[in-house]
Amino acid sequence: MGDQNPFDHRLFAHKNFEIPVSNSSEGVDNYYFKIRSSQKADIRIAFRSVNRFVFYALNEYFLYGIFYGMILIIALYNLLIYSAIREVKYLYYVFYLLSVAGFAMALDGIGFQYLWPENPSWNSYATGVFAFFIITFAILFSVKFLNLKHRHRIFYRILIGFLAVKSLLFLVGLWFFPSLLEIQVYDVVPFSLILIASIQVLIKGYKVARLFVAAYSILFIGLMLKVMVQTAVIPHGTVLYYSLHIAFFDRNALTDFGTGRSC
Repeated sequence: MGDQNPFDHRLFAHKNFEIPVSNSSEGVDNYYFKIRSSQKADIRIAFRSVNRFVFYALNEYFLYGIFYGMILIIALYNLLIYSAIREVKYLYYVFYLLSVAGFAMALDGIGFQYLWPENPSWNSYATGVFAFFIITFAILFSVKFLNLKHRHRIFYRILIGFLAVKSLLFLVGLWFFPSLLEIQVYDVVPFSLILIASIQVLIKGYKVARLFVAAYSILFIGLMLKVMVQTAVIPHGTVLYYSLHIAFFDRNALTDFGTGRSC
């Protein structure tokens, strides 16, 4: 049942793994299962009736459609702005949005279902690759938007240096040690640096950075909640589990409004 099998081998065409269980007798039944994974596996188990499963699946896919649809709309909007005024920061932002969408789709299983169903081997690399591009274009966009090269040269050097180290680790992981791609805890660092840098630029009088600070504050909170859920620091919940999706959506909306105002 693993994600190393083509998607059309599944009993149900759904992003999650489903196992039909007969439940015709009264009393308590015990079920046993064994999990073997070549990479980190986030296992959540739920028993649902058929009616409940259909209701849950339809609503979940509907919300995914809204989430990815809004990302696509914002990306197209910024692509149009770039084509009109040719400022490279808008192109960075488009690539950042597409990387966010790719990462979320890889994480959710939506990407495997719709984008690469016949290439299950890509599942081992997808989250790590898209996470790298999120960091890359977030740094490039932030450096350009905040004009850190002139407004705060120290943070400019720190962020570019971090990107260089991240790129090196990414290439090593991609070609030699794929397990390195799974280590994403330290990805909190660049977002923390970007948030601090934006606050410093705002203090120096760059008022356009206000929405940027708000956007990255929301993203930082969502990122920390997601990390704490995955490491079992706080209990699992539906809203907390999708906190990063919500944070990405709010961050993108605020940043997009901010970049529009700075035209």
